[in-house]
Amino acid sequence: MDTSLPARVRQAIEKSGLTQADFATKVRLTPDKLSKSLNGTRRFTTLDLALIAETAGTTVDWLLTGREPERPAMAARASADHATATIESIAERFHRADQQLQQLRGSRELTPVPLELDASGLAKWATGRLAERSLTVQALSTPDLINALDTAFDVDTVVERFPGGLDGFAWQTSTLRLIGAGMTLYWARQRFTIAHELGHILLRHAHDLVAENVGQHGKHPHEKAADKFAAEFLMPETVLRAAAPTGHLVRAEAIRLVNLLQVSPVALSWRARNLGLISPSEQRELAALTAETCSILGRRPELAHQAGTDSAARRFPRRIVVGHLNAYQEGETSARPLADLLSVPVEQIIESFAAGGQSH
Repeated sequence: MDTSLPARVRQAIEKSGLTQADFATKVRLTPDKLSKSLNGTRRFTTLDLALIAETAGTTVDWLLTGREPERPAMAARASADHATATIESIAERFHRADQQLQQLRGSRELTPVPLELDASGLAKWATGRLAERSLTVQALSTPDLINALDTAFDVDTVVERFPGGLDGFAWQTSTLRLIGAGMTLYWARQRFTIAHELGHILLRHAHDLVAENVGQHGKHPHEKAADKFAAEFLMPETVLRAAAPTGHLVRAEAIRLVNLLQVSPVALSWRARNLGLISPSEQRELAALTAETCSILGRRPELAHQAGTDSAARRFPRRIVVGHLNAYQEGETSARPLADLLSVPVEQIIESFAAGGQSH
């Protein structure tokens, strides 16, 4: 059986149901050029392969290698059964865009993650990775934290509207680390979700697509480990102890920390209690507050407004979007992959570029 690139293109043409001449027109080639490429006397260009894959409903990777793409399959423990198809579709969309980009720009190698570390060790390692870039988690807004995760850990983060009750998801392949967080006004919870999903990635839990509903955290050993990572990553022990030099965290300092770290009072209360910095009764009193209340009590009302605006906004992974924008602008691919990635009509992409309206 012939397994060459021309042979797979012939298979793609046959499956499309089009004649070779009609297929050539669809992929912007003359019948003569397509025939020469199929016979090996002309090389397929990058744009040719992108258009062939698009028209035939396959991938450039399959045309080149015959390898079927990895697919996001929900882990058995996910409780959001009603949302499975939606989340798998979102993950597949960004995975497909990443694969297309790598075919155009070359494969990427992901930052190695220490294999021997547990959740606590990985939280310290992750904090150190940020420190190498002169960054601390407490100094980063959530949008800036997302950008930092991209550069420090090769993580692509998408913020999308999810089915009701779903917080986020994580999925990883050999070339992609993908985190999803739901659009919400509860900014402190979204920030914890992002850190929680990062924990799944670094702890290597996400080779199956992992998704959690609100309130699911902590029920499975992997969830407990991801929660532990998130708590220690977002609320470093050194920061909390520095705020409690006598060994006791007073209420005013706890409120200041909620605003500084942009976490919920519930999350901070349990972290402080586990470190022995507050009593059980103080933990319950702090947990009764909300992040919004703490922003007012701490005289930071602008924090709640900006953080709430950020957490409710849709967001795409910058690396993937910019890569596709550049590829289309440079004539390496059609408008279809970018339109699919952004979930907009192809005509909108074409018209935007024709009008000089592209933005990064």
